[in-house]
Amino acid sequence: MRNTKMVPLLGRTAPRAAAAVALSLGGVAVSATPAMALDQGANTPACTSTEICFSEYSSDWNRSHKDFWNSANHHQNNAHEPYTFNAGTNFTRNQVMDRASGIWNRDTSCSVKLWDVNSQGTWYVLQTYDRFASSWVNLGSNGNRNNGHSRCSEGSPANK
Repeated sequence: MRNTKMVPLLGRTAPRAAAAVALSLGGVAVSATPAMALDQGANTPACTSTEICFSEYSSDWNRSHKDFWNSANHHQNNAHEPYTFNAGTNFTRNQVMDRASGIWNRDTSCSVKLWDVNSQGTWYVLQTYDRFASSWVNLGSNGNRNNGHSRCSEGSPANK
């Protein structure tokens, strides 16, 4: 037996239910998109060809370093995490920003710009390092002011 009172009710609520399901699924699809992964470079004990590497210690460049392939904001990347040095066993994983002693630009295509940001939020270039360098370069006082780096002709790494 058919309930005639239910047919009009279903007729009115079905489009709303379908819209609610579509919105729910749309929300799931958006939230399921992962944040961009950290740029790990080759993540090997030494700085390898094609990488941009920052070292924490000038006494042993490879003791604690961070490798990159791309431009990066050292404080916070698209995964919303600060980059840290690969400190190895029994060492603190310090953040790269404002703690680098040296850079080795082994990028085979581009020079690398080291960036800082002032108190007003304006990014500016501290120094440019040529491509395919043969060894580590001591950053001096710039190591305490590195907020990011960019390669090739890319602009500031503010949102990278």
